[in-house]
Amino acid sequence: MGLIIQSDELGTSLVELLRNYSADMRFRRLNKAEKLAAQAATKMLIPLFIFIEIIEIPAVFFLGFWFLMQMFSGAGSIAHTTGSQGGVAFWAHVAGFIAGLVGVFVFRRPERQRVEWWNER
Repeated sequence: MGLIIQSDELGTSLVELLRNYSADMRFRRLNKAEKLAAQAATKMLIPLFIFIEIIEIPAVFFLGFWFLMQMFSGAGSIAHTTGSQGGVAFWAHVAGFIAGLVGVFVFRRPERQRVEWWNER
C-alpha cells in the first residue's frame, strides 16, 4: 500500500516503481539463498575406535574429500586394470566435477545491480 501512496504523491509511474521493487526483492532473495548455500554443512559419521561420533563439516570440504577419493580410486584402477575391468566410472566422476567447476565460471550470471532508491529509506 505504501508503494501506491508513494507513487501517487511523487507522480511517478506505478509500473516502474513495482518493477524496481520486484527487482530489489529478487536480488535480496537470491543473496539470502546464496548465503544459506555457502553455510550449508553435511553430517558425517566418524568411527574412532569404539567411539562413533556425528560431526558437521562444511560441504566444500566434503566435496574436496570426495574429489580426491575419486582421483585416487581412478589412479588405482589404472594400476590394476585387466582386460575385463576398468576405472571408467571414477574418471567420469572426476571429469564431471571438473566440467561443473568450469561451467560455474562460464555460465555465471552477470553482476546484479542494486536498486538505488531502496537504500534511501
